[in-house]
Amino acid sequence: MNRLIDFYDSKWSIEAVIDQLSKYDLSLQARIRIQDKVYAITELERDFNKDEYKVKAWLL
Repeated sequence: MNRLIDFYDSKWSIEAVIDQLSKYDLSLQARIRIQDKVYAITELERDFNKDEYKVKAWLL
């Protein structure tokens, strides 16, 4: 069962690192486009030392 959940989870969600905090104003539930697909942000972590966002999002 876990393998099935992991398979579908990877088809509908994405994790990404986005550089340059000042270039983007991201927030929870904001829509982002990655590789021509639109996602809604479900988790967002700002790393000011590395100047990047860590994002988890679900495909819309």
